[in-house]
Amino acid sequence: MSIEPRTVFADELDHFPDDGKRREVIGGELYVWRVPSRTHQELSMWLSVLLFREIAETGAGMVYAAPVDVRFSSRDQVQPDLLAIRDERLGIYRGHTVLGAPDIVVEILSPPSAAYDEVEKRCLYAAGGVPEY
Repeated sequence: MSIEPRTVFADELDHFPDDGKRREVIGGELYVWRVPSRTHQELSMWLSVLLFREIAETGAGMVYAAPVDVRFSSRDQVQPDLLAIRDERLGIYRGHTVLGAPDIVVEILSPPSAAYDEVEKRCLYAAGGVPEY
């Protein structure tokens, strides 16, 4: 007997338990990741500061750090480590979700998820129209 995987939709992600795990959907497939390491968090903080200085402090836009949902479609929603949106496009961030392509997405590669970030997420960002990844 084989069991076919069930398609997961982006709006279902809000119904999972708040257990600190990062959940993403690409092409209707659910991916679950553990909490990022301390080193990952420290690097994220430093990159946030650098991006904030160049983007937010100059009035060009705003920088956000995970967890921020980015929804490309009903079957594609991820949480990049960092993202930036130009000032004139800030309206795509509604509630707790960015609807569509941010202008910049940063993924910090960690051993457990590096292949996923470099293949699945890179393809999603390219197809979704993210100019800088």
